Amino acid sequence: SSVSADAKPTFTAFDPPGSVYTDPLSINISGEITGYYEDNNHVPHGFVRNIDGTITEFDPSGSTACEAISINDEGSVAGQYVDSLGAVHSFVRAADGTITSFDPPNSTNSWAEGINAKGWIAGYYHDTNGTGPGFMRNAHGKITTFDIPNNNNARPSSINRAGAIGGYYEDGSYVFHGFMRTGDGKIRTF
Repeated sequence: SSVSADAKPTFTAFDPPGSVYTDPLSINISGEITGYYEDNNHVPHGFVRNIDGTITEFDPSGSTACEAISINDEGSVAGQYVDSLGAVHSFVRAADGTITSFDPPNSTNSWAEGINAKGWIAGYYHDTNGTGPGFMRNAHGKITTFDIPNNNNARPSSINRAGAIGGYYEDGSYVFHGFMRTGDGKIRTF
């Protein structure tokens, strides 16, 4: 069907209850939205807004601050949270509300940034050397880590159905570049 040139877009404003700041970050094909909001104490909490307008707020167990970053078409959410000691951990929240926390091996902090339709998650972490390698977690929980040549801080931000990961990194001279990691592990920079 065609859309009339006179058609006006529709906007829907929303805030989770108790929010003083709302940051919706990702929307799926059904119209479900995820992101985070800050409460009166400026503590971030994750949320999912369903297509009927219902908002479900959540925090992983042990969380003192939570940011939901990406939602896939099945309603699973990826993001990160801070624990009581100040460490950052990645999580995946299934559509049924079950939350699984995870970290790449040898990480001190980790950030899950993107989730695809298969439930694979792309993100980055800091290891004991303070560097920032990338990671990919499959739907069964297996984590594959990867480095980018001349990387000073990889920031994978999205992952498609084929497992290709896109993002950016900072080289040794603090210049930013884009990269793509193909599903078979080849890395291309630009």
